Amino acid sequence: MTTTDASKRRYDNTLRRERANETRDRIVADAREVPRRAPDIILGSWCGKKFQPAQVAARPGWSAVPAVCAGYVREIKSSIILQPGPAALTDGVRAIQAVFEEWAARAH
Repeated sequence: MTTTDASKRRYDNTLRRERANETRDRIVADAREVPRRAPDIILGSWCGKKFQPAQVAARPGWSAVPAVCAGYVREIKSSIILQPGPAALTDGVRAIQAVFEEWAARAH
């Protein structure tokens, strides 16, 4: 193995570890953390299956979360937010923006 090969392998391994950490950081391990933070909006998107806002709202302790009370547990379709490429940055951001604008218009 050459020095270049060894460096590339170390770089690839470092990237894999960083990606694994990023994925792990997206998971809220303590289910009570969301009610403690009391979000006004909850957005969900599942790859390969429909997001179920009612299932999210039914979680123990979540009935008093402002997003649940106001009906702002919303799905962002996985076909526009989880796809690779620029559409996630255009269509996906527009879908998120629409929810935020609706919320802002009702909040005031």
